[in-house]
Amino acid sequence: MGIKYKLVIVLFLFTVFMGITVITFNFNLIVAPSSPVAAFRCENPESGAYHLELLGESMVVEWPVVNNPAGFISERAAFFREETKIILHEFLFKIF
Repeated sequence: MGIKYKLVIVLFLFTVFMGITVITFNFNLIVAPSSPVAAFRCENPESGAYHLELLGESMVVEWPVVNNPAGFISERAAFFREETKIILHEFLFKIF
């Protein structure tokens, strides 16, 4: 994929995001609801979970609390290595 393709995708997403932002801003100016409408809202309370609101739909995403980032990264890398070995072994076993 060329750089033009990636640039067009980024430009498209930026245009859509700006359009949604302008529409919600003007809606809040004209209608003046009791609580302003937002296209995207993210709140991070201290509990380790993110409360996301996307176009009126709410969801909660929990992230693991990492006290030792280096240990967490090495654990994930080891897990990825093992999973990759298993996948490659199965793939090569099917071929040969």
